[in-house]
Amino acid sequence: MGRAARIEQTIERAVALRRVGEVVTEPRERKRLARVERELRRETGVSVPKTRAAAVLGVSVNALERWIAAERLPTVRRPGSTRAEIDADALLDLALEVERLREEGVERGVLSAAFERLAKEGKPQRRLRPNMPARELRAEYLSTTPLVRLQTGAELSRVGWMLAEIGRKRREER
Repeated sequence: MGRAARIEQTIERAVALRRVGEVVTEPRERKRLARVERELRRETGVSVPKTRAAAVLGVSVNALERWIAAERLPTVRRPGSTRAEIDADALLDLALEVERLREEGVERGVLSAAFERLAKEGKPQRRLRPNMPARELRAEYLSTTPLVRLQTGAELSRVGWMLAEIGRKRREER
């Protein structure tokens, strides 16, 4: 099985886990499900190629491109690449909502309806990535409020601290 097929399968499994997690009430079991989902998301990586994302959502790449152009679906670039890919977290949220809508019998305008539902929850959220061009970082900065900037700074600080801690532990192991 190639990387592309594995990505699709991993996203589909993560969506299935989230669906199961919605009905599980036992806190310990919910934690287990969340851990397995995190492992699956780690397998996927931070981004998914557009063709794989379109396949997971059951839409054409052109339809996906229109949502990207409308800035509703966040993209990221892998380091050293100019090709934009779909943010994996955003794809997972969207795939979950698309699956729910299809189970409810919605056949047309599924992505539109999914984006409307997700917007009510403030999703999908665009995350800052270290390889974003300066122009995009500046535009992101100007479009946010001071509170959001503070939250982003705190999140980046937490991630930096975690990475430093991991590096420290690895150096001690040597």
